[in-house]
Amino acid sequence: MSEVTTRVMATKDLLLRALEEHPGARISLRVTDQGLDVLRTDGRRPDHPLPATVTGRNLQISFELTTLYPAVSTAIGSDVLLDLRGPDQPVTIRSADRGDLTTLAMPIEPDRSA
Repeated sequence: MSEVTTRVMATKDLLLRALEEHPGARISLRVTDQGLDVLRTDGRRPDHPLPATVTGRNLQISFELTTLYPAVSTAIGSDVLLDLRGPDQPVTIRSADRGDLTTLAMPIEPDRSA
């Protein structure tokens, strides 16, 4: 596995709510120094901008909703950490205050047909 290039700390409940309200089966996350945007996989419209603490590079990464949601929901505590390695590398998801339990989620290729 590659080294972590971007780390995101976000409020777990806000991220889960944004995922629950997302209308599609695929989802993209755009990570910038401004925070975290939950996007449609075509990347055109931010559905939910979320406050987040971000260190590292800007990145856009896509997931099947049925992969990302359960991984985020397993984190214990109010904040979740996403350790990102690139758009084609596994993401480590864990609690910000209790990092013992970690979950890996594999991203997908973004939908470029839309």
